[in-house]
Amino acid sequence: MIGQSIVNLNTIKDFHTIGQSLGRSDYFRVVFDVFVESFDKDLESLGAACEKNDCQRIRGLCHRMKSSAFTVGAEILGRLLVKLETYAEEFYQDTGLYSKIYAEIESVYKQSVAVIEESIQAYEQTGDVV
Repeated sequence: MIGQSIVNLNTIKDFHTIGQSLGRSDYFRVVFDVFVESFDKDLESLGAACEKNDCQRIRGLCHRMKSSAFTVGAEILGRLLVKLETYAEEFYQDTGLYSKIYAEIESVYKQSVAVIEESIQAYEQTGDVV
C-alpha cells in the first residue's frame, strides 16, 4: 500500500470493527465520506484565511480540522494542522509561513485521502484493510 505511514491503518481497522459490531459494513465509508465533504469546505476556507493572515479564523478551522483528521487516522495531516494552529495562536504575521504550511496540508490531505480510499476498497474486496 502506498504511503502507509501517512495514515494510521489501525484506526481504519477499528472503524471497520465498530461497523461490524453495528451490522454496518459501510460504517467507515460513511464516516470517511462525511470527513471528505466537510474537510474540502474547511480546506478552502483555510486557504482564504491564510491568504488574509486571519489568525483567529486559522486557529478555529485548524482546531476543527485536526480533530477530523485524527479521527480518520490521518495523523500526519493532523500534526500539520496542529503546527499551523500553534503559529496562528502566537499571531505570526508571516503570510509566507501560513501559505507554506497550507500547501503541505493540501498535499498531505490528497495523499491521505488516496491511502484511505485504497484501504476502504481493499476492505470491501478482501475484508481486510491490508
